[in-house]
Amino acid sequence: MIHVPYTADAAQHHLTFWTMVSVALLFGRIPYISAPFRWLEVFFHEISHGLMAAITGGRLIVIKLMFRGSGACVSSGGMRLFVLLAGYSGAVCWGSAIYLMGKLTGNHQTAQDIMFILLVFLLITIVLWVRDIATFIIMIFMALIFWIPNRYPAVPGLEYLLQFIGIFITLSAIRAPLELIDGKHEGDGAELADLTFIPEGVWILLWFGLGLAALAYMWQLPLPPRERWLTFLPLLS
Repeated sequence: MIHVPYTADAAQHHLTFWTMVSVALLFGRIPYISAPFRWLEVFFHEISHGLMAAITGGRLIVIKLMFRGSGACVSSGGMRLFVLLAGYSGAVCWGSAIYLMGKLTGNHQTAQDIMFILLVFLLITIVLWVRDIATFIIMIFMALIFWIPNRYPAVPGLEYLLQFIGIFITLSAIRAPLELIDGKHEGDGAELADLTFIPEGVWILLWFGLGLAALAYMWQLPLPPRERWLTFLPLLS
């Protein structure tokens, strides 16, 4: 019997995943239209800072987002090392989790439920931690991404939309640390370098590598173990 390296379902998964990656890369280069999706990565970056501050004994005070695609998180207390690490790392984790929830659940109703949960999370953030009009407007635009599928549940392909959102966030989180290579010694990497005496480039490389590893994990994890190209994924074995 001839050994088939992967089934038709696996081949379809490879095709769908890398098509979504390609579309997300192209879509990210379209100004204005892609802005709400790019804001999502910034939001998850900043909220990860704040949540880590709260988890490590501090307090999240304010989330601020800007139309040009940057943001800030005002927090107090907490373990500074982990708070600084959480931004880029958290955005990668959020993107991966959203993709895998859309992929592994694999049905319309569950995808709709996940979108509703994310919508509620955004609305709670608005109430508790948004204090300026620009951030409020940006949050509303992001909330519409998750509100429209719940307002019109008959729209097909919600699980694919959820997967695309997760891939887009992850790709943005992979690219974002590279923007720190500007010689200005500003941002999370510079603050970590000042705190730990480990060069900023090491932290940039760490975040970039984490993002690539997460992308590989998203690509391979949905496959049955015998059909994975990578052999270091212990889950779902």
